[in-house]
Amino acid sequence: STVLGQVFEGVMVNITLASPQGRPVTLTMSNDGEAPSIREGSHLQVHFATANARVLPKAGLARE
Repeated sequence: STVLGQVFEGVMVNITLASPQGRPVTLTMSNDGEAPSIREGSHLQVHFATANARVLPKAGLARE
């Protein structure tokens, strides 16, 4: 997957990747101080156990 961006939010890191279909997919992981900086445009192979995946329903913005 191609990295579209990375955002550090306190104890969490959000990494946005392009799915094989080109849609953005955001991964959230703990920021224990050891999270590497990943450059936009770099390519990653991402693997996870399907039992650990969570897909959240589409929702409106907080300001709405």
